[in-house]
Amino acid sequence: MDKKKLEGNLAMIGSKFFGGLNINALKFIIPVFISPIALVSIRVVFAAIAFWIISFLYKDPEKKPLSINQVFQIFMLGVFCIYGYLVCFMTGLKYTTPISSAIILSLSPLFVFLISAIFFSDKVTLFKVFGIALGIGGVVLNSFSHRTSDLASDPILGDLLTLASTCIFSIYLIFSKRLLRNVSPLDLIKWCFTGAAVASIIFSAVIKPSVPLIHESSGVAPWLVIIFILIFPTVISYLLLPIALRYISATVVAMYGYEVIVVATVTSYILGQDRFSWIQIGAICLLCLSVYLVEIADLRAQKKA
Repeated sequence: MDKKKLEGNLAMIGSKFFGGLNINALKFIIPVFISPIALVSIRVVFAAIAFWIISFLYKDPEKKPLSINQVFQIFMLGVFCIYGYLVCFMTGLKYTTPISSAIILSLSPLFVFLISAIFFSDKVTLFKVFGIALGIGGVVLNSFSHRTSDLASDPILGDLLTLASTCIFSIYLIFSKRLLRNVSPLDLIKWCFTGAAVASIIFSAVIKPSVPLIHESSGVAPWLVIIFILIFPTVISYLLLPIALRYISATVVAMYGYEVIVVATVTSYILGQDRFSWIQIGAICLLCLSVYLVEIADLRAQKKA
């Protein structure tokens, strides 16, 4: 593995480690201490400010001037993909369990393939179709394996919202990869979160989301969790993502969702946020096998090319 690919893979290991802990941290504070929409707004506004500050302090030697068209494309990518992904994901987590959410997020490689096949004419093979079918089976098995409980108030709705967020995030990966051919990672993430921040301010001004944490005495723990979410899963994790996309493929980046499953599963059992289920284990195995088959098919296609 060359130095650049190693850098990309290490960036993804760090990004997805924080991504796994992010699921458990969000489950702890949503919706008891803060609503999903309010927390999304806080995250994207904080991240946008942080990335602008970083861009002023760090001078990228490879940075190229952005055209108005490039800024507009990245800005809109932030509006629809960053903001849309976070709203669907965090609202879904309100209704489902962390492990279920992590399982569905691991479908990202399949969505990357499907979107690439539909819009960018990537080759479709029987191997890939079989892999996708297994992935869908894993999601269905997972979604219908757990009922409404004290840990998941509406698991089907939560899983559907998480599925939508996974699709949106896959679109983000594909278009980010293409934009990074001519745009620096810092410029991409800075303008993406600027777009998301503008969208969040407008949307929050209309619906006025609730923040019980401000009005109730809840101790220091929720504040510490929010600070953790803002710094690590938001700023650091999203800063590492475009660095990884620059050196490794969008499909490989998406496959690091397996790390999210491991981290979120272990942490969930430790914190009591989920209960052990052999059906969930079966769903995870199906999803792992499905993504493996799609990736093997991709590698075979590349070798033939």
